[in-house]
Amino acid sequence: MHSQGKAEKPAKACGLILFRWLQKNSMRMEVLEQLTHKIESLIAKKETLEAENLVLRDQLDKERQNKDAVLAKIEHLLGRIQEVNLDE
Repeated sequence: MHSQGKAEKPAKACGLILFRWLQKNSMRMEVLEQLTHKIESLIAKKETLEAENLVLRDQLDKERQNKDAVLAKIEHLLGRIQEVNLDE
């Protein structure tokens, strides 16, 4: 029986070491999962912002085209006013 007690001590020590190792790795896995979730969230947000940026750039381009069209009409009207003034 005495030799059996000696065999149990290393087994308990190995069990304790394994338990501690599993605890540390479990905590590491939780941190890794949290980090993975955060990265995925940031990537999704980046993609959303890029899509929104494209929409805003398109809107800006249309507004610039409208502005240019209005300026062209104003210049045309000013030219016609000057023509009328010169004819008088």
